[in-house]
Amino acid sequence: MKILNKQLLIGLLLGLLAAPQLTLAATAATRLKNVVAGAPTYDVDKTDQNTLTNYVGAIIGVFLGLLGTIFIILIIYGGYTWMTAAGNVEKVAKAGRVLKASILGLLIVIAVYAMWYFLFARIVKL
Repeated sequence: MKILNKQLLIGLLLGLLAAPQLTLAATAATRLKNVVAGAPTYDVDKTDQNTLTNYVGAIIGVFLGLLGTIFIILIIYGGYTWMTAAGNVEKVAKAGRVLKASILGLLIVIAVYAMWYFLFARIVKL
């Protein structure tokens, strides 16, 4: 029964965390479908037709949103594991590894995004 409660709680948390990302993914998917169909799509603050930078920006935005959701899930999992370790050294070590790995992954994603943004800005200016 205790395992079922944990699985239900984890499922509820994942559902709550994934709901905004699913909305963003649907928006980006709709935009990409309109682009393939040749229909112009408009940004909230821009009224010109989409360009390559808008397409790539939409794809990267959805990708980074999903990675952010994964990061939050890993942080919650690591924190939950740490709090329920009850002094068990192995569980505390496992939780520490999960937290360190998730933070390292987030730093790598931010660094890659910064490099991509810098290079893409240079390519577009050419």
